[in-house]
Amino acid sequence: MNSINEAINSGLVDKKYILKQEEEFYYHNRISPEYMSELNDRLNLSFEELSSVKFELDSEKISLLFCSVNSSLSESSNLYKFNYERALRDTSGYRVLDDSNVENFDTKLILLEGEEDIIDYVFGDFSIFSSDEKIALSNAICIKKDKQLFLNRLNTLNSSIHEVIKEKVVDYNKDSLITQDQDTKTLVTNNLRNLLEGFKNLSNAVKCIEENISKDIFDSISARDASVDFGSYVVECKYDLKDIEYKNLINYLFASSSSDDSLFKRFISLANGDIKLRGKKDKKELKIMIDKYEEIINKYFACDRLIYDIKKDGSSIISKSSGEKSNEFIKLFFDKIENDLEKDLKVVVLIDQPEDSIDNRNILINIVNRIKNIKLKYYNAQFIIVTHNANVAITADSEAIVVASPSIESFKYKVSSIEDVEFMDNVCEVLEGGRSALEARTVKYNINIIKKVSGADEH
Repeated sequence: MNSINEAINSGLVDKKYILKQEEEFYYHNRISPEYMSELNDRLNLSFEELSSVKFELDSEKISLLFCSVNSSLSESSNLYKFNYERALRDTSGYRVLDDSNVENFDTKLILLEGEEDIIDYVFGDFSIFSSDEKIALSNAICIKKDKQLFLNRLNTLNSSIHEVIKEKVVDYNKDSLITQDQDTKTLVTNNLRNLLEGFKNLSNAVKCIEENISKDIFDSISARDASVDFGSYVVECKYDLKDIEYKNLINYLFASSSSDDSLFKRFISLANGDIKLRGKKDKKELKIMIDKYEEIINKYFACDRLIYDIKKDGSSIISKSSGEKSNEFIKLFFDKIENDLEKDLKVVVLIDQPEDSIDNRNILINIVNRIKNIKLKYYNAQFIIVTHNANVAITADSEAIVVASPSIESFKYKVSSIEDVEFMDNVCEVLEGGRSALEARTVKYNINIIKKVSGADEH
């Protein structure tokens, strides 16, 4: 084998073909990736196999972004909600009444148009508002303007974000005068800024997941195949997903969802505490569940999910009996060799005890006759065959026969041809059927015809 490889490396030989004593798939209805890789090499298939597909969901990033949003929402819940009616009615400060006071605060703000006009309103020489009242009312109007600007920005965001923000609008003042509430205002502003930034980052991250592992992507990868054909034979590869039903991440994480649900909306509901993960798992287990989903989806497109088939005229030979498969495989083997010989490639063919897989009739038809025809038709093929079968050794018209005899730690070899009478006595001791089989085949198949034709071509 080393000598053949050296000949290939030096350019004296273009390709080598190897037919094993027993091919693995003769006795199995599935071709393993390892065996297919071996066939690809031994039969020079030039077959570009499908590779495994690996999805990376980056559960660590998703989990951190979710925790950030969850934390911001929790902080908002701990702050007092702003009560506009109390702020404008009570100059001594205000406290939260209840959540219902802020449910429609954007509508209530519309009713407060034009307050600036009444701050300096007088009746005769008498000012309606005291100095302290004017300050309180001015501050309240400033707050209202800030909130109106904030609401305008919210209207451009996703409706689900809008609803969450509305519920989390916070008080500018905690048990103190509006005029002394800068710390709370800063806290609220920062919290809302963080919340919006968290929404944006989380939305972008889950959008990538939804786009990269969508059903369209799943179906597209599932439909991939690879094949190589020569003559009436095709070798092909595809993913084995016939019993697999696609499930997206939202259906894996949550027990129920509607058609218009998005993963982002579900995450926000989870952060708000409105829903739980599938199996009533706590949101702390989000990363673990995403990792598990990633593991499952990647198993679908792993190397061990690849299935291979060999077809003749569109019909699979994998499901046939071992005898039928061996016959078809040997035909494919020689078809591939002739395909290269027609391109004037120099080929060395190694065949190991073919009689172990097929009967004598098929040895004659599918091996002996193919070799004889190739010898007549092409000049650029050399066959090296290990056999005990007289059909192969004699009928195929061997140019040289090597008899291997075991010794203590190695083998002893004798080499000669059919014309060497003394040597053929040794050959008959090894061949099945002995001398009678040799003589019968010499007469029956008129072996010298091949030699005369070859000799004439050489001269």
